[in-house]
Amino acid sequence: MKFSYFLLVNFFSLTFANLDWSQDKYPEKWYNNAHDNLRKILNHKPNKNLAKNTILFLGDGMGITTITAGRILKGQLKGTNGEEEITNMEAMDNVALSKTYGIDS
Repeated sequence: MKFSYFLLVNFFSLTFANLDWSQDKYPEKWYNNAHDNLRKILNHKPNKNLAKNTILFLGDGMGITTITAGRILKGQLKGTNGEEEITNMEAMDNVALSKTYGIDS
């Protein structure tokens, strides 16, 4: 157990130690990023066609923190800090969250 933890820590430290995140401290990067995202959203043309079928993706254990952790890891594996990465699920036109409770558990 300790050895596998040691290998995992060393893997991540070697993988992400040489990344240059110096641009993240400049506000221009974030302004440009927000401007580009707003332009994409405002220029997006919604699909107005009537659907014949519906596909429902139901993810179990996909809370906000799990999705955030996956987004950050996806970005870090691409060589960025991961905070501004967007997952495919988050890029869908319609996304919803629900919370369920068990009354007898």
